[in-house]
Amino acid sequence: MPYDFECKCEYPWYGRYCELKINVCENTTCNRQGICYSNLTEPICKCFTGYTGDNCEIQSLHMMNDAYAILLYVLFILVFMLLILFLERFKNSYMLKKESKPIHF
Repeated sequence: MPYDFECKCEYPWYGRYCELKINVCENTTCNRQGICYSNLTEPICKCFTGYTGDNCEIQSLHMMNDAYAILLYVLFILVFMLLILFLERFKNSYMLKKESKPIHF
Protein backbone atom coordinates (compact mmCIF):
# COMPACT_ATOMS: atom_id res chain seq x y z
CA MET A 1 0.00 0.00 0.00
CA PRO A 2 1.56 3.34 -1.06
CA TYR A 3 2.05 5.96 1.59
CA ASP A 4 0.76 9.45 0.91
CA PHE A 5 2.95 12.29 2.09
CA GLU A 6 3.16 16.06 1.94
CA CYS A 7 6.37 18.08 1.80
CA LYS A 8 6.61 21.34 3.74
CA CYS A 9 8.61 23.55 1.41
CA GLU A 10 10.63 26.56 2.46
CA TYR A 11 10.37 29.73 0.40
CA PRO A 12 11.09 30.02 -2.56
CA TRP A 13 10.68 26.26 -3.15
CA TYR A 14 7.35 24.61 -3.94
CA GLY A 15 5.89 21.50 -5.57
CA ARG A 16 5.08 17.99 -4.42
CA TYR A 17 8.74 17.27 -3.66
CA CYS A 18 9.86 20.94 -3.26
CA GLU A 19 11.53 20.53 -6.62
CA LEU A 20 10.30 23.81 -8.10
CA LYS A 21 11.60 27.27 -7.29
CA ILE A 22 9.80 30.60 -7.58
CA ASN A 23 11.62 33.04 -9.88
CA VAL A 24 12.19 35.89 -7.43
CA CYS A 25 13.57 38.07 -10.25
CA GLU A 26 10.38 37.79 -12.31
CA ASN A 27 8.91 41.06 -11.02
CA THR A 28 12.16 42.88 -10.31
CA THR A 29 13.71 45.43 -12.56
CA CYS A 30 17.29 46.58 -12.40
CA ASN A 31 16.52 49.58 -14.66
CA ARG A 32 18.47 48.09 -17.59
CA GLN A 33 21.70 49.05 -15.80
CA GLY A 34 22.10 45.73 -14.05
CA ILE A 35 21.22 42.05 -13.89
CA CYS A 36 18.91 40.45 -11.35
CA TYR A 37 19.99 37.32 -9.51
CA SER A 38 18.61 35.51 -6.53
CA ASN A 39 20.27 35.03 -3.15
CA LEU A 40 17.78 32.14 -2.69
CA THR A 41 14.98 34.17 -1.09
CA GLU A 42 15.09 37.67 -2.55
CA PRO A 43 16.13 39.42 -5.76
CA ILE A 44 19.44 41.28 -5.87
CA CYS A 45 20.51 43.64 -8.64
CA LYS A 46 24.12 43.38 -9.77
CA CYS A 47 24.74 46.83 -11.24
CA PHE A 48 26.85 47.54 -14.28
CA THR A 49 29.83 49.87 -13.93
CA GLY A 50 28.78 53.43 -13.20
CA TYR A 51 25.45 52.56 -11.51
CA THR A 52 24.45 51.83 -7.94
CA GLY A 53 21.33 51.55 -5.76
CA ASP A 54 18.94 48.73 -4.94
CA ASN A 55 17.65 48.71 -8.53
CA CYS A 56 20.73 50.29 -10.20
CA GLU A 57 18.78 53.54 -10.45
CA ILE A 58 21.62 55.86 -9.36
CA GLN A 59 24.25 56.90 -11.88
CA SER A 60 27.59 57.37 -10.15
CA LEU A 61 29.25 60.77 -10.12
CA HIS A 62 32.40 59.20 -11.53
CA MET A 63 30.58 58.19 -14.71
CA MET A 64 28.92 61.61 -15.01
CA ASN A 65 32.30 63.31 -14.48
CA ASP A 66 33.76 61.20 -17.28
CA ALA A 67 30.92 62.26 -19.58
CA TYR A 68 31.49 65.93 -18.73
CA ALA A 69 35.23 65.55 -19.32
CA ILE A 70 34.59 64.06 -22.77
CA LEU A 71 32.13 66.84 -23.59
CA LEU A 72 34.64 69.51 -22.53
CA TYR A 73 37.36 67.84 -24.58
CA VAL A 74 35.13 67.82 -27.68
CA LEU A 75 34.21 71.46 -27.12
CA PHE A 76 37.89 72.37 -26.75
CA ILE A 77 38.72 70.64 -30.04
CA LEU A 78 35.85 72.45 -31.80
CA VAL A 79 36.96 75.85 -30.47
CA PHE A 80 40.55 75.09 -31.44
CA MET A 81 39.48 74.13 -34.97
CA LEU A 82 37.38 77.31 -35.30
CA LEU A 83 40.35 79.37 -34.11
CA ILE A 84 42.61 77.77 -36.72
CA LEU A 85 39.99 78.41 -39.42
CA PHE A 86 39.66 82.04 -38.34
CA LEU A 87 43.45 82.56 -38.31
CA GLU A 88 43.80 80.95 -41.74
CA ARG A 89 41.15 83.26 -43.20
CA PHE A 90 42.71 86.27 -41.49
CA LYS A 91 46.14 85.31 -42.89
CA ASN A 92 44.71 84.89 -46.41
CA SER A 93 42.92 88.22 -46.18
CA TYR A 94 46.10 89.93 -44.95
CA MET A 95 48.18 88.35 -47.74
CA LEU A 96 45.69 89.56 -50.38
CA LYS A 97 45.85 93.10 -49.03
CA LYS A 98 49.64 93.00 -48.91
CA GLU A 99 49.94 91.73 -52.49
CA SER A 100 47.50 94.18 -54.00
CA LYS A 101 49.12 97.40 -55.17
CA PRO A 102 47.28 100.62 -55.41
CA ILE A 103 46.76 101.99 -58.92
CA HIS A 104 48.03 105.55 -59.37
CA PHE A 105 46.80 107.79 -62.16
